[in-house]
Amino acid sequence: MLMIVRKGADQVGGRHVPMVTLLVAGAVVGFLSGLTGVGGGVFLAPLLIAFGWLAPRSAAALSAPFILANSVFGLAGILYAGQPMPSAFLLYAPAVVIGAMVGTKIGLTWLSQKATRLILAGILGLAGVRLLAL
Repeated sequence: MLMIVRKGADQVGGRHVPMVTLLVAGAVVGFLSGLTGVGGGVFLAPLLIAFGWLAPRSAAALSAPFILANSVFGLAGILYAGQPMPSAFLLYAPAVVIGAMVGTKIGLTWLSQKATRLILAGILGLAGVRLLAL
């Protein structure tokens, strides 16, 4: 909620954040991600925006490689554990890449910082409802 109503959230970023604070934030995001089984980007982008460390567009840009790295390590963990590769993986992977490219183009070209923040909040809200419903 703070991410939606925070005044001046579109003009943040570029300020110095102590390394210890960033390490603690990263550890908390990693812990919550591991605990819930949800990708860390779900926690990272709202954290960056809510604390005023990055503007919504920058937070989304930073979250993308973070999510990619988490996905690669998750896939490596599945393979290391000897679990079979999901049968639809070869269909999902290109679809995800194409979707990310289209979404990035739309986000950078047509969406304002406020629209990016509201869309992110909506997606996170839906994800939260879905998690509670399971």
